Amino acid sequence: MINSIGEVTIEKADFIAAARAEYNKLTELQKLLVDNYDKLTAAEMKLAVLKSAATGDVYKKTGDYLENLGTPTEFYRWRMDGDWSCKK
Repeated sequence: MINSIGEVTIEKADFIAAARAEYNKLTELQKLLVDNYDKLTAAEMKLAVLKSAATGDVYKKTGDYLENLGTPTEFYRWRMDGDWSCKK
């Protein structure tokens, strides 16, 4: 199963998790016979990096959007009850 991982993408997260689950089911003696365990750990590490980058993109896009909005002007004021109202 580990050899079937191939190129690591976010779309393969479930497959990589399944490979980890299958490995974890093995006995300690069986684990010693797995000669490609390093491929599984490398895939898990690369997947973590990809997920981290994807999450960072969301925060960057949100930050850029908020920055482009600018700051509120005197046209709007914040009321104590939490509603925005328009000054006249």
